[in-house]
Amino acid sequence: MKVVVIGGCSEVGSYLCPRLIQVGHECVCVVEDAQAKAYYAHGPEESGQFWEKVVVVELKRDELDAQSPGLFGAKICELKPDVVVDLACVDLPACQALVKSLQGTIKHFIHSGSFHVYSPSVPRPWEEDKARPHPLGLYASEQQRMERFLIDSFKQHKFPVTVLLHGGLVGRGWPPLNFQGTRDPRVFDALIKGSVMVPDDQKRNGNLPLHMVHADDFAMTILVCIDKRDDKKVLGQVFNVCPELPISSMGYAKAIAQFLGNETPSLKVREWADFQQGLGDRGVAIGSYDRLLRMPYASGAKLKRVLGLEPRPLVHALADAVSFVIVNKETLMSEQEVDPATFVPKGCEQDFVAATGWEGSRPGYVFKDGSKGLGYYIDRGYLIKHQQRVYEYYDSEEFKTSKSTEDWRWTDSIKYLALVAIMASVFVWSLCTSERTQGMFVFATLVPSMFNRLPPFPPRPFTASMKLNSTAGVRLGVWHNLLPRRGRLDTYTPAEMSRAAAKCRVVLYLHGNAEFRHKQAWKLQWWNSALGADVVTFDYRGFGDSSCPKDAFSVCPSEVGVYQDAMHVYDWMTRPNDQGGMGIPGGCVILHGHSLGSAIASRIASKLSDPSTAEGRPPPGGVVLESPLSSVRDVVTGHWFVRMLPQQGREKLGALVDQFLRLQFRGEEHAGGVAAPVLLLHGERDGVVPVEHGVSIYESRAASKVGRGSVNGVPKTDLVLLAGADHDNVLKQEEAAERLIQFA
Repeated sequence: MKVVVIGGCSEVGSYLCPRLIQVGHECVCVVEDAQAKAYYAHGPEESGQFWEKVVVVELKRDELDAQSPGLFGAKICELKPDVVVDLACVDLPACQALVKSLQGTIKHFIHSGSFHVYSPSVPRPWEEDKARPHPLGLYASEQQRMERFLIDSFKQHKFPVTVLLHGGLVGRGWPPLNFQGTRDPRVFDALIKGSVMVPDDQKRNGNLPLHMVHADDFAMTILVCIDKRDDKKVLGQVFNVCPELPISSMGYAKAIAQFLGNETPSLKVREWADFQQGLGDRGVAIGSYDRLLRMPYASGAKLKRVLGLEPRPLVHALADAVSFVIVNKETLMSEQEVDPATFVPKGCEQDFVAATGWEGSRPGYVFKDGSKGLGYYIDRGYLIKHQQRVYEYYDSEEFKTSKSTEDWRWTDSIKYLALVAIMASVFVWSLCTSERTQGMFVFATLVPSMFNRLPPFPPRPFTASMKLNSTAGVRLGVWHNLLPRRGRLDTYTPAEMSRAAAKCRVVLYLHGNAEFRHKQAWKLQWWNSALGADVVTFDYRGFGDSSCPKDAFSVCPSEVGVYQDAMHVYDWMTRPNDQGGMGIPGGCVILHGHSLGSAIASRIASKLSDPSTAEGRPPPGGVVLESPLSSVRDVVTGHWFVRMLPQQGREKLGALVDQFLRLQFRGEEHAGGVAAPVLLLHGERDGVVPVEHGVSIYESRAASKVGRGSVNGVPKTDLVLLAGADHDNVLKQEEAAERLIQFA
C-alpha cells in the first residue's frame, strides 16, 4: 500500500516513515525543502536502511496553494496514494483545499491535530466526543475548526478520515519540553549539579499537569489506524493519543533527576512572579506560563477501548528523550552557533552566551542572570539589543516621572480638539451612509458579547444544541427540545423524528436585539410547562455562536440576512424527514417574536401567507408579537429626545431618517400581510418600544381585509395592553399568560 506522509521529516514522521517501510508499505515523504533531514529517531544504524527506501518529494504547500487553491492537493493526487497522513496542516483553508482534491481518490486520510482544541488545564480529562468550550488562541481555534470540518466531511460526504490528537511530542532527536516550560537542554544539567526552579500557579506545589506522548507511540497509532481503515469504529472518529495519566511539573523534575542519578534534587517551587524574576524577564515567564497552563489533560480511554493501544507511561517516554539530550548535548548546543558580539550590548559580553535553536528555527541568545542565579533569559537574537534598551528605559526615572513633568501647551489642546472633531465627523458620515454602522445601534450585538455571554450548554427546557446551515456559508446556533436528549440528528429513529410533528404544538421564538437566545429562555420554559409545547430558538447571523458570511465585505448582521436565517430555521422545522427536516406541519407552528424579533416574525409569516413568495412552504398556525415595533423609523423619530424638538426640527429629522436609514424592519407593513391569527402583547410602561407601536400595528391590521374575522373562534387580530408590564416582562403578567393559552 502506498502511503504519502506530509511533513515526513517532522518528529512523528521521523519515526513513521521507516516503520512504514519496515512493515512492507511503500512510503513517500513530502517535505517543504528537499534538503530537510529527518531526526533519524531510531538511530542511523537502525533506520538508515529503511530511509534509503523512502521516496522524498519536495512540495511547498503555501506557495502552491497561493498560485492556485488546491494545487498542492493536486500534486499529492499525482503521487497516486492509497493513504495520506497529514502531519503539517495548521490552518483550515489548507485543510479544506487538500480534502477537496483527495475526495474520492484515497482509501484513508489521517490528520494529526493537537490537544489545544481543548480548553486549558482542568481537574478532569477531556474526552473526544464530549462538548467543549471554545479554545484559547488562533492556533487552537484553527485546530478545532479543522477537526470539525474533517468530521463533517465524513458525515456529509463519506470522506474516509481519522483525526489523531496529541499534546507535546517527546522522542530521540530534539530537546523535549521541560518542567520549566522551555526547551533549554541545560536545565537537565542543573538537575544534576544544583538547585532548579519549578514554576507553580495558584499554590499547587508544582502540580501543573503535563500531558505529552512519545512520537514513536503516535507513529504506531497511525500504523494501527491504517491497518483498521475499514473498521467503522475508526473512520470519522477522533482519538486522543496519550498515556493514561499526565505528569506534574514537580513529578517531572523529580523523576528525571532520579533517572540522571540525583536522588535528592534541590527543587525550588516558585510562583509565577518569583519565577519571572528568577528568569530575568517577564517575557520568558509568559512563554513558559503559556506552554504549561495551556497544556490540556486528555483521556486516552477511547484509544485503548477501540484500537487496543496504550502509549508508554510518560516517565519512560521522557527518560528516553532526556537520555538522547544528555548524550548529544554538545551537538544540540552547537548546531546554530553564532557570534554573540553581533547583538550583545558592549560591556555585557560576559553575561551572554550563544544559544542554539531550541526555542525556534532562528538563532537566539541566553542571558545568564548572575544576580539572581536561578535561571536564564532566552530570546531571539536581533531583539536582544532593542529589548535591553526598552527595559532600561522602563526602569529609568525619566519614564517614571515623564507624565508628571510633561508641559502641556494650549496648542496641544487645539490639536486634540481638531482630532476629536474629525473623528466625530467621520462617525456621523458613517452613521448616515453605512448599513454596518447603523447595524451597531439597531442590532447592538456588542452589548451581550461584553456582558451576557452565551452559556456552553443549553438551559431548560432545551434538550439539544445544533448547527444549521443558512445562506452564504452562515451556520446558525439552534436550541430545541424536539428530540430526546441524546445526540446528533442522525442517531434518531424515524419514530422519534416524527414525535414533534405528531404532537402538533411547536413554538419558534425570535429574540430581539442586544441579546442572545439564552436571555429569554424563561419564556420558552413557560411555553413548555404551561402548554406542553415543543420549543425552538436560535441566534441570527452575527449573534451568539452563529457565524457571519465568509465574504469579508458582507454586512453582518443585516436585515435581509436575519430574514433569511429565520426562514431557514422555519424551513428546517417544516421540511419532511426524508429531506432532512423535522416534518412538522406549518399549522402546528406558532411564531413568537419579541421586540425586533416581532418584525422578523411578521416578515416571514407575510411571505409564507403569499403563495407566490412561500415557495411551497406551509404558512404558520399563528403569530405572537410581543412588545412589537411598527418600524425602526418610528422608533428613531419617536424617541423622547426627538419629541423634545420643535415641530420643524422633528420634520427635518424625519426627512433625514427617510433619506439615510438603511435598516427598516417595517413590522406594521408586514403584519398586514399575515393570513394566520395574530396576537399582540404590549406593556403600557414599555420605555424601549412605546405602546403606541403595538396600537398602530393593531389598528392597521384590524382595518385590513386579511386581519378581520376569526379562526376557530380566535380573532385574526387581537391586542392585549398590560398596565403593569414593561418591555421584557410581558409574559410575567397573568392576563398575558391567560390570553396566550387561549390563543394557542
